[in-house]
Amino acid sequence: MCFKQLFFSSKVLSVIKNKYGRYVLQKAIKYMTVEQKKEIKEQLMSINVTSQKEKNRLKSFLSFLEG
Repeated sequence: MCFKQLFFSSKVLSVIKNKYGRYVLQKAIKYMTVEQKKEIKEQLMSINVTSQKEKNRLKSFLSFLEG
């Protein structure tokens, strides 16, 4: 439930933009199952980002999700 509130919020891009927010998300990822990571990756990939800077941040975060 907590993971869904962190990652399925409409403000997840704002959290990723902030270095402290990214830290919290990265720590949460360490405790997720493979299925949860896959679900969150699909969710993040479906977000429509407009600026190149946001795309790069999201791409970088998605690579952390895989590793």
